[in-house]
Amino acid sequence: MTPAEPRFYDERVSAARRGLLLACAAALLAVAAGPVRAQSPDAGLRTRLDALERALRDGNAGALRDSVSRRARVHVDLRGLTDGQQIWAAGQLEVAFAGFFAARRATGFALQHASLDRAGDDLAFVRGTWTRSAAGGPLVEGLAFTLRIESGDWRVFEIRTTR
Repeated sequence: MTPAEPRFYDERVSAARRGLLLACAAALLAVAAGPVRAQSPDAGLRTRLDALERALRDGNAGALRDSVSRRARVHVDLRGLTDGQQIWAAGQLEVAFAGFFAARRATGFALQHASLDRAGDDLAFVRGTWTRSAAGGPLVEGLAFTLRIESGDWRVFEIRTTR
């Protein structure tokens, strides 16, 4: 094409260019937004952590059972409840915690959300601080939880007192 030849507008070429520009812009936005999403826990994990926190704060053994694995046994090593590590099914855990909650009134429980550690897409660790009434005054203990994905939902697989 020489400079003297007129240029004609071709609708097909123009539409293809717009499509290419839009696809490039969408790809750039997806790349830019990717790391932000990867740093924050997904909504399912946040929902499970909130339910776990409420169950322990309220001393609700049934709600705690709803947060633990339904298929695998849960490892529990909790001062005042177990003598070393125990492995319980969800129903056994509910019965044990119902008695534990009845004997020891919880005065507070809070997860330390800053301690949340994701180990891949299906494993997470978090710590919490539990305050209970005890003979001689309040007892403050640290708890650690291991959560994994089970059937598309986050579940607790381990509860232990931090030493």
